Amino acid sequence: MSKQLPTLLITGFGPFPGAPQNPSQILVEALAEQKNTGAINANIIYGLLPTHWQKLGLALAQLFAEHRPDFSVHLGYSANSPGFCLETTAYNETCAQPDVDGHAGSCDPVLKKKPLQLTSNLPLEIIEQELSAAGFNAMISNDPGRYLCNMSYYLSLARSPASLFVHIPALKTNAGLAPKGHEGDNHLSLRDACNGLVVIAGSLTKP
Repeated sequence: MSKQLPTLLITGFGPFPGAPQNPSQILVEALAEQKNTGAINANIIYGLLPTHWQKLGLALAQLFAEHRPDFSVHLGYSANSPGFCLETTAYNETCAQPDVDGHAGSCDPVLKKKPLQLTSNLPLEIIEQELSAAGFNAMISNDPGRYLCNMSYYLSLARSPASLFVHIPALKTNAGLAPKGHEGDNHLSLRDACNGLVVIAGSLTKP
């Protein structure tokens, strides 16, 4: 009897202030359209998370409840990311920065009476090495900020330590640079971003 494939959840974010075209959404949608995902040995579930303080938690909870992923990779945009920034840790903190609807964060903990921080148990150093060997810029970070990226990562790690958050820079697409007005020095072509994400997911799902 053949072994059942693990389930891999891959999410991106919708638009938010300053990024009307969120590269993480573009990347997730592009990978979902690919017929051949190469080395990813898993059943892949794709999701789009709302950049909304009040709606994010419910959306993530529904994805976990419905699909019960063995691994999850969450993508977000950072103008400062060199290419693929692998976040080790999420913090039980939020900030006042407004969401897509202009609602300011409360600066309350993500979850009350829970640890100050949670850490992924996935092999980030191995993933970084495999990305570098494939020609991608990659780094390991322990500071995902305190905005919705951090919130989603904390909520994911609270469900399973087999979670990873990856910050990516702007993407160069056929329609130009996304987001428009990107101020960072780094960017990825959409093709390279897809290939790099396949490296990450393939590393996690090796038989």
